[in-house]
Amino acid sequence: MSLGNSTMFRRHLNLALLTLLVIGGSISASCSRRTSPSRPAEPRLVVLSPALAIMLRDAGLQKLVVGRHGFDLVLPASLPVCGDQSGLDYEAIVRCRPTHVLIEWGQRELPRRLDELSRQLSFKVLDFELNSVEQIATAADELERRFGAASGNPSAGSRMLESIGSLGEDRSGVGRVLLLGSCSPPSAIGPDSFHAEILRRIGAIPVPATGARWIEMDSEDVLRLAPDVIILVEPRSPRTEAAPGPSWDEIVSRLGAVGQLDVPAVRNRRVAVLDDPLAFAPATSLAEVAREMAGILDRWRP
Repeated sequence: MSLGNSTMFRRHLNLALLTLLVIGGSISASCSRRTSPSRPAEPRLVVLSPALAIMLRDAGLQKLVVGRHGFDLVLPASLPVCGDQSGLDYEAIVRCRPTHVLIEWGQRELPRRLDELSRQLSFKVLDFELNSVEQIATAADELERRFGAASGNPSAGSRMLESIGSLGEDRSGVGRVLLLGSCSPPSAIGPDSFHAEILRRIGAIPVPATGARWIEMDSEDVLRLAPDVIILVEPRSPRTEAAPGPSWDEIVSRLGAVGQLDVPAVRNRRVAVLDDPLAFAPATSLAEVAREMAGILDRWRP
């Protein structure tokens, strides 16, 4: 081999060795990052509650969600549906490879199959109770503490409480407020609901004063209550813009039989529609619902 060819050969050999060293180092570093216990995998959340999804969105943690509830209100429609209150899609849950499944299951026992899967696939099931404003704030704070990076800023739950608290003025002058969740038949959102709790926090007087979260009524019941204000909670479709408020004739039509009753709210035309698409969700979005309620009552505040 000539001197020129020998030199050329050594240069090519050195270049090949250097390339292998760089590639090997990159692979080693990549493996180290994947297996290092100090760098845990990013959480993968299957969220089987529209309310919990809203809280995650409000905390800026939506990107962690890999599966959603069938009636979700805020997450991308492209995310796979993994079930709803009537049943869970276990195959979809498995395909999502979650680290956590977030659920709002109420007083029922958690599904046995979900518990079995959580042990087999090593994911955690977090069940939340969201019956009061305080419980909602606590749940939002726990989600942020578990899955968010410490920022030093107030949490979404704290911001909700502060926002509702800032509306706490004396609005008793508008009289007794009846919240209706439907009109055929008339159904009151009762005193044990977080909606009635919000009314009390913003200084209003909800009626009826006793009862459950949801109370089916008839016209005689509404006559006996004789509300001074009626707020019909009728959420519009998600992801739709707010439209101008309905006319009085439209409101009377929506009220059905209640619109024909001789009660102060109808007599004085003190009836309003609250159509926030998240109005029924026990989530941090209630701060906006409270603001809308306060705005409605302030129309007729002495």
